[in-house]
Formats: sequence, structure tokens, C-alpha cells
Amino acid sequence: KYVTLSHRWGGEPSLKLKKENLGDLAVNIDFDTLPRTFGDAVTLTRVLGLSYLWIDSLCIIQDDPEDWAEESAKMGKVYENSILTIAVTDSTSSNGGLFSTRRSTLADHPCIVRVGRGDPLPKYFVVVPPRKTLGHRRQGPLNTRGWVLQERLLSLRLLQCTYTEFIWECSCLEASETFPNGIHSKKSLDKSWFSTAGNGPAAWYEVWIKLRERYSIMDFTIGSDKLIAFSGLVRKMFCLNESGDKDYLAGLWRTRLTRELLWITRLGEGKLTLDEPYRAPSWSWAKTNG
Repeated sequence: KYVTLSHRWGGEPSLKLKKENLGDLAVNIDFDTLPRTFGDAVTLTRVLGLSYLWIDSLCIIQDDPEDWAEESAKMGKVYENSILTIAVTDSTSSNGGLFSTRRSTLADHPCIVRVGRGDPLPKYFVVVPPRKTLGHRRQGPLNTRGWVLQERLLSLRLLQCTYTEFIWECSCLEASETFPNGIHSKKSLDKSWFSTAGNGPAAWYEVWIKLRERYSIMDFTIGSDKLIAFSGLVRKMFCLNESGDKDYLAGLWRTRLTRELLWITRLGEGKLTLDEPYRAPSWSWAKTNG
């Protein structure tokens, strides 16, 4: 059993695995040399009674192209097979940490408002601070990063660490410190997409479109990572596919190619990336930013 960490680098982490320090780090990693986020993740892993923590910058040799190519292709499986993913949602770097000092005020807590009296039965509404809504959380710095979509959706269990509270996500429940018995929202779990995809070819393709649209607007420091960071989700959809779409071509399915080629950029703002290292053919949506 092991835990995975989902985080933003925010530049170069102060400690990462390289050829020159591989031997030393394989023997021992001094806790005091870890960036704050890594150290907090180690602490939380130990509190949970677990012994192993996977962090990309410490488990993939960063200056070895062959090791990076081999291990990055497996990252979807790494997150899918972990017992828990710790997501550092609000931090912009490896020094942001998981834990923060909170200043709790009345405005931080939800309240229940009763509307109406007598018959018919009165209605109750829950008023939630904006920063604790699902939409606000999904706009956090971590969730704009391209690699994170597969990390989030493929993980069996996700613990989002924000500056205001911790949030739990799994296929059965989405809960938080504010709503420990479950967040009251309609089908808020993106993880339910995969169960929906098994309801026939039309449902499967609708989920595929949702995944592609969500992913295509996310940010990348290195543009050539775009198809690689999507590969775990492609593999998942491939396994769920019962309609014969087995040939995958740089972000598109061959049997639906005439429809797949009719993509457009969001609000016409996307730009072809012809001036950077190769990432995808010009006819693929992956060639654009946006």
C-alpha cells in the first residue's frame, strides 16, 4: 500500500532525483532537506499508518530522458493503484505545504435558512461561503495543471488539502470538514463519469468529449507533455469502450475520425503551437493551447 502526492512544482523543487544523487537518495533522504509540501505529505502518510509515499520529482530521474519517458507513461497506473492521493489544491509550489493556520470566523461556516411556514412544508436552503463551493475549489492552482486531471480522476481516494479545510473524494462520497456527512450537490463527482461511460456507445462518447474539453484548457509548462499526461485517461476509456473504438490517433479515435476532426478552440482563442518542439500533428486538438 502506498500514497501518492499531487502537487504543483512552482519552479524547480529544492530537492529532486537526479543521476548524481540517485545513490545517496536510495539510501536515505534527510527529512530536513524536503520542501515543506513533501515533508507535510510524509507526516500525513505516517499519521495514516502507511509507510510508502510516491512523489514524482523523487521517484523519476529528472535528468534521464529514458527513465522519464518510461515512468511518465506509467503515471496513470501509479495513481490508480495507490490507496490515497494527497492533493495540495491551493498551493502554487512545493513549499506551500498541506497545513495552514486558519482564522475561523462566522462567515466561514455554512448556515441554514428556513423559507416559508406551515403547509406546504417549509423549504430549507444551505448558504455556503463562496470559497467553499465546488466551483471555487476546482479553480485552485493545482487543478489548472494539465497532469492533474488524470491524477484526480484515476485515484480511488482523493484528499484535497486547501487553506480553509480538507475535502474527501471517492466514488461513493464527497465530504469536507464543513459537510462531514457529504457535500450536498447534484452529481458533483467527476469520478461518476467512468461508471456512466459503461452505459453504451453514446454515453461513452459523451464522457470522452467531457474529458477532452476539460483537459484541453489546462496549463502545461512543457507543451510536449500534453498527450503523455492524457494517456492514463485514454487507457481508462479504452478499457471501458465496447463500441469498437480501439485505434487511437494522437487524441482522436479512428472509427469516429470524421466527427473527431471537427474540433474548435474555446471561444476561438486557441493557437497552434508550430514554433515549439513536436507534440502532436496539426490536425489534432492537442496541437493547440486552449
